[in-house]
Amino acid sequence: MFAHCYHGPHFDGRFYRLAFDPVGAAQLEDCQRQFAPHLTLAQMAALAATVPPAGAPGAARSPDPDRRLGGMVRGIMERISITHRTLLQRLQSPRPISRVIATGGGARSMEWLQINADILDASVVAPRCHERACLGAAAIAAVAAGMFPQVPMALRAMVHAEREVQPRAEAVAAYV
Repeated sequence: MFAHCYHGPHFDGRFYRLAFDPVGAAQLEDCQRQFAPHLTLAQMAALAATVPPAGAPGAARSPDPDRRLGGMVRGIMERISITHRTLLQRLQSPRPISRVIATGGGARSMEWLQINADILDASVVAPRCHERACLGAAAIAAVAAGMFPQVPMALRAMVHAEREVQPRAEAVAAYV
């Protein structure tokens, strides 16, 4: 049922499923090095926001170099988000996914959060703490130190959302 997924025991006795793709945000870094070393990734994401959903092909012919770069960046972000959608579909139970927690550098980009929300047709939550592995280690340490009786209680106290982005119906339709 869950082909191409890793399964393992969770510390609370339940099981988890993980799915991976070797290609990720490194594509954006490659684009930056090759076409825009003078821009930050945040500046490149802002250019991508100027291009409509699934509109990167039209931007590629624009006489404006910023619009062409924005189209290229948006196209990369959309492809990565479509890969995220494929990975989530592999993990999905019979219930549709309605909420996703974003991690990594993409969680810092409002533009990419919106692209993900639109492509996934789900709410995307950006956590206040972007260093998820460190936060998990801190929660386990807090239990070991006796500050919390169980890891789930420590996590409830420590994990907070910074913002939540909702899918836009017109953009969701563009990605179907």
